[in-house]
Amino acid sequence: MIGKERWCPQAFPHTCSLAPMSAMPTRVYKFGGTSVGTAERIRTVIELVAAEPASVQRVVVVSAFGGVTDELIGAMDAALARSGSHGDRLEALRLRHEQTMRALVSPEAVEPLRLVLGHLFRALGELMGGLYLLRECKAS
Repeated sequence: MIGKERWCPQAFPHTCSLAPMSAMPTRVYKFGGTSVGTAERIRTVIELVAAEPASVQRVVVVSAFGGVTDELIGAMDAALARSGSHGDRLEALRLRHEQTMRALVSPEAVEPLRLVLGHLFRALGELMGGLYLLRECKAS
């Protein structure tokens, strides 16, 4: 967050408040990968955060779904090794995210979010393709 600006996805306008941040006490929530690993667990997180009184500003930090970081590293390693399996690994991750999204959002929100998800995974696929071609991934 920069200043008092807020990111508010079009599909979830009810999650955003226009009240200045300094006007309310703040509670920060941090959920690890296991806590957000399935649609059911994400619903539990939503219920927990939504139960906070409206007088409290909520900041929610979530990790990737459980196991996703390891799968991304595995896809990167596969691309670097030129095994050819990095695309299949990314597709499995995309499907997992799409299935979870479909279980959580209203039917009218599915298509716009599916397009965003597709765009993000295409960009990730391009990055993995670069690793495949360069056989190199440096931290710096």
